[in-house]
Amino acid sequence: MNRIKTFISDVLRPGESPASFEALLTSDDRDEFDRDEVAGIPPEDPYNLVYWIFVLQGAAMLLPWNVFITASTFFANRFAQTPYAETFQNYFSTYFTASSLLTFAYALWSQKKANANTRVVCALFINTIAFCAIMVTVPISSFVQYSYFYFTMLLVSLTGATTSFYQIGIFAAASRFPHKYLQGIMSGQALAGTAVALSSILSALAASPTSEPDEEAIRKSAMLYFMSALLITLVSLGSYIALLRQRFFIFYMKDVSTSVRASSAENNDEDSDPEMLFPVEAREITILGVLKKIKWLAFSVAYVFIVTIAVFPSITSLVKSVQAHPSTSIVVTQLPRMLQDDIFVSFHFLIFNVCDWIGRLLPLVDWLRFTRPSLLTGLSLARTAVIPLFLICNVVAADKTLPVVIDSDVAYFLLLMFFSTSNGWVGSLCMMAIPDLSVLTTPEEKSLAGSIMSFSLAFGLAVGGVMSFVVRSMV
Repeated sequence: MNRIKTFISDVLRPGESPASFEALLTSDDRDEFDRDEVAGIPPEDPYNLVYWIFVLQGAAMLLPWNVFITASTFFANRFAQTPYAETFQNYFSTYFTASSLLTFAYALWSQKKANANTRVVCALFINTIAFCAIMVTVPISSFVQYSYFYFTMLLVSLTGATTSFYQIGIFAAASRFPHKYLQGIMSGQALAGTAVALSSILSALAASPTSEPDEEAIRKSAMLYFMSALLITLVSLGSYIALLRQRFFIFYMKDVSTSVRASSAENNDEDSDPEMLFPVEAREITILGVLKKIKWLAFSVAYVFIVTIAVFPSITSLVKSVQAHPSTSIVVTQLPRMLQDDIFVSFHFLIFNVCDWIGRLLPLVDWLRFTRPSLLTGLSLARTAVIPLFLICNVVAADKTLPVVIDSDVAYFLLLMFFSTSNGWVGSLCMMAIPDLSVLTTPEEKSLAGSIMSFSLAFGLAVGGVMSFVVRSMV
C-alpha cells in the first residue's frame, strides 16, 4: 500500500519520469531492473504488452472527434429548427481544431515543467466525464436546439483540449522507445478510424434506403456510439496506469546515462574514462534547438496531412458512382444498394481508413522503412500530384465546372487506395524516424522531438482544413 501511495503522489507531482515507478516493482524485479539499467540492457517486452498498450492509446487518442462526427444524425436531429442544422459539423471542426491547436502550443511550451503522465491520466479522466455527460443527455428529448448546441460545443472544445494533452504526452513518451512503438500509436489511430467507418456503413446498410429513421432509433444509435467510446476510454486509462509499472517502460523513460554515472561514482572507479561516462555535454534543451534538428521531418509530416485533409473528405465525399450519376444523359432506373449515394460514400470512408491502416503497418517491413529526411520530404511533396486527379473524378456538385475525366468507379477507388496508403505510410515513416536520428542524443531531446512532431501533425490537419475550402472552390 505504501508503494502505491508513493507512486500516486509522484505521478501527480511535476517531473519528467518519477523514480517511484520502481516502487511498484517487486524486490526481485527491482534488483534485476537495476542490474539491467546499469549495464544498459533493455528488459524484454513480454507478449509485446507495451506495444499493444501504445496501439490502444493511439486508438483512444482521436476517439472524441471520431464519435462526435459519427453521431451526426443524432446531432442533426437535436439541432433541427436552428441555423446550425446543416452547418454544425463545420462548427465542430472549427472549435475542435482551434481548441486543440491552442492547447498544443501551450502543452509544447510548458512541457519541461509538466508531468506527461499526469497530463495523460487527467485527459483520459476528463474524456470519461465528457462521454458520461453526453450519454446522460441522450434520453432527454426536451434538451434540444440552442441550449443543446452550446452544451455540445463546450464538450467538443473541452475534448479538443484534452486530446492535445493526451497526444503530446503519448508521443513524447513513445519517442524514447524503438521506432516500432511509434508505429503502434499510428496504427492505433488508423484502427479507430476503420472501426468508426465500418460501424457507419453497417448502420447505413441496416437502415431502409427509402425511409427516415425514427427518433428512438437515432437515440439508440447515438447511445451505442457514446457508450463504446466511454468503455474504450476507461480501458485506455486502466492500461496506461498498468503501463507505468512495466519494467520495459520504466527502462526507456529513465535516463540510463544518469544511472551509469551514479553507479560509477559509487564504485569510485579510478580507471573509468570521464569522456566515456559523460559522452554528451550538459546543455539546455530548447524547442527551437530541437526543431532545427528535425525541421524537414516536421515539415514532411505536416505536409502529408495538409494534402490529405485538403481533399478528404471535402472533395472525396462529393464523388459519386458513375453508374448513379453518369456524365451523359442516360436515365438510371435501378441501382445495386452498394452504388447508391449513401453507401457509396460510406464505403469510400471505409476504403480510406483500411488502406491508411495498411500504410501505417508497412514500415514494419524492413525494406519499406527508411529515415532519411530528404527522401521523406520528397515523398511528402510528391503526393500533391494526387489533388488534381480527384478534381476530375465524378464529383457531383451544383457549381461544378471541371470535366469528368476519370469516368470509372474502379479507377476512382484505386486512386483513393493509393492516396490513403501513402498517407499512412509516409506519415508513419516521418514519426518513426525520431528515435533513430543520431542528432538527438538524449532521451529528453527525443521526447521533445516527439512532441514537436505531434504538434506538426496537428498543425498540418488544421492547415489542410483551411486548404480544403480553396480546393473546393476549384471544382
